[in-house]
Amino acid sequence: MKRCARPFALGALLAGAIGVRAQEPSIDAVVNAFDFSKRTGAGSYVSIFGKNFVPDGTWCTAPRLPLDTELCGVTIQATGPTGTEQLPIHFIGSKTTGTQDQINAIIPWTTQPTDYQLTITT
Repeated sequence: MKRCARPFALGALLAGAIGVRAQEPSIDAVVNAFDFSKRTGAGSYVSIFGKNFVPDGTWCTAPRLPLDTELCGVTIQATGPTGTEQLPIHFIGSKTTGTQDQINAIIPWTTQPTDYQLTITT
């Protein structure tokens, strides 16, 4: 199991194969998936960009609704002062070596506006 964590601000209008990765996952950016702005909040559909989420060339899309909190062997947690929440995941993809991986997920409606530590486990 590999993890990476990155803090990000969360506030309403505020800012399929499974494989083994040789390197730890890393998060480069968390943005609103619709306009790529930093405005995220409870219920937001977000894109998470980084490296080593899944093996190169891997694409996973959620097979059904409601979305699961694990997809392609990956989970995402948002940890803040009020506790930890699992994010439902819609999509994970990696094109080729040297490009950024992408995860699209939903921040739960129950998440309070505050700063959170985002942790991706592969």
